[in-house]
Amino acid sequence: MYLIGNGGSAAIVSHAKTDFMNVAGIKAITLLEPAIITCLSNDYGYENVFSRQLEVLANPDDILIAVSSSGQSKNITNAAQIMKQKGASVITLTGFKENNPLRKMGDLNYWLNSSNYTLVEIAHLFVLHHMADCLSNKS
Repeated sequence: MYLIGNGGSAAIVSHAKTDFMNVAGIKAITLLEPAIITCLSNDYGYENVFSRQLEVLANPDDILIAVSSSGQSKNITNAAQIMKQKGASVITLTGFKENNPLRKMGDLNYWLNSSNYTLVEIAHLFVLHHMADCLSNKS
């Protein structure tokens, strides 16, 4: 499982990684390591920081959890596109506009009908916590 997000969403997926590993026992990886992000941003542009990593790392049986409040971040949609090309699964968490680009790319989509960053981010954190709990052997 790969998890990606920008800004507040990056913090959310970082937290979710811990829950997926600790609570659910799932191998989870965030693609947020600063050295690779700055390298790929410099060499290929920020819009490719996640897609370039997934081109190397991802396999068809992997899952990408892509979190973007607006659903319009090009680096997130590019990563989702790479996963689709590889035949992998994509779960999206978005808000704001109902027809945002990222939401259209997911196999499973969680969308919050709100343009308030705080509400959207809290909802995304709740959904990811709930997913980890549901996947736990303790449930």
